[in-house]
Amino acid sequence: MKVLLMVPDVDERRLLMQGLQQVGITVQALAFGAPFEPSAKADPATFIILACAAEQGVEASQQIRRHPAAPLLVIATVRSETERQAIYRAGADLIFVRPYSLRLLLLEVGIMAHRAQRMVWAHPLASPQPLRPPVAFPPPVLK
Repeated sequence: MKVLLMVPDVDERRLLMQGLQQVGITVQALAFGAPFEPSAKADPATFIILACAAEQGVEASQQIRRHPAAPLLVIATVRSETERQAIYRAGADLIFVRPYSLRLLLLEVGIMAHRAQRMVWAHPLASPQPLRPPVAFPPPVLK
């Protein structure tokens, strides 16, 4: 799994990179504010994490969503429900409000990435092999 990380704060970026790498996720840090270009088709991102202020979150989410992209998680300092709604409308799939729990963020990334992979391979046109019904295992024998 690969995560694109767009975090302007050096300490927060380091903390997120360490946490993601410790759970086996490949991380590519991108310069914040630089034009977003999707990565090479051969190595697409599974997830995009963007950390910013609420106002920047709206603009950056819109820029990222101009391209077909992986799920977008935004970490932001959000002061109102209106700001949160604006970030969701701009294209965020999930918002973590500061202060946030790194453990919960890692859990959400893992869950969403797992669901995204399962959904892609569950689609009949995406699977290189014909889909087969799941194998039925006999119930365990209790003694």
